[in-house]
Amino acid sequence: MRTGTPRISIGSAINTLIRYGVLIAIALSFPGAMITAASSQEQSTNTSAAFRDLKEIIAEGRLRIAFTGFDLPGFRTKGADGSFVGPEAELATDLAKKLNLKLVHVNGGPTFNSLAKTVADGNADIGISRMSASFDRAPYVRFSQPYAKLRHAMVYNRAVVARLAMGGNPEDAVRSFTGRIGAIEASSYVEFAEANFPNATIVGVKSWDAGVLALKEGKVDAIYRDEFEVRRVLERNPDMGVAFGSAIFTDKVDLKVVYICNSCANLQQLVNLYIEINQESLARAMSANALLKNARERP
Repeated sequence: MRTGTPRISIGSAINTLIRYGVLIAIALSFPGAMITAASSQEQSTNTSAAFRDLKEIIAEGRLRIAFTGFDLPGFRTKGADGSFVGPEAELATDLAKKLNLKLVHVNGGPTFNSLAKTVADGNADIGISRMSASFDRAPYVRFSQPYAKLRHAMVYNRAVVARLAMGGNPEDAVRSFTGRIGAIEASSYVEFAEANFPNATIVGVKSWDAGVLALKEGKVDAIYRDEFEVRRVLERNPDMGVAFGSAIFTDKVDLKVVYICNSCANLQQLVNLYIEINQESLARAMSANALLKNARERP
């Protein structure tokens, strides 16, 4: 991913960070997203893995990057030859290249939560799989600054919303939804749905496709995720436009971040530096329109 902006030498930045311990403070707008390293007293009770950071990673000559064990169309898919393609795969490859490290792929497991645990347990240095910055995971991993920002969105049953509105504004009924909302279990959207719709019943679904099926079968009244997936559902199921509507919440943003091992303070700064330098090209590659185009080409 390239921009027209002159690049800062990542190698020089690494040496500076290691020698002087300078922290490049790139603030996030997400509360609690920057996680401090554990105190020395707490670290002394942990295993040696708790002390892993950039020096240890460079000494090994490899960067362990966890991906989910399933494809994420638009973001990352696995080809027949075992190679990964998509903007997140390019992000991982380019990051390892800039750090002059061998890229090692780690299977992050069958759920988003399992990928978070893979990083939290020290089995990967970073995790990249359209992971959201969330309060639930903040105590266990570090978050980079966001490399993508997608608005929250919903597909809902029009008849249910009309009933809940009781002759009033349907938008208000959507905002204060009290029906059954499907969200992928072991994902941040369960947390988001519980926080944003406190009077609704949150129903965990195995996958996004399972949620779409549950909506069609009337087992849930709405499904909740980001705008990319909602637009993709309606694009792939044009017949749904009659019975189902959609809403994009312009005031609710899903920040997609790199998960970083909790002890890796200097690695976090380098990942932030990389994202800051490449923010323009990342914004283009990770926009909802670009992700939809990529998903059509690699379904």
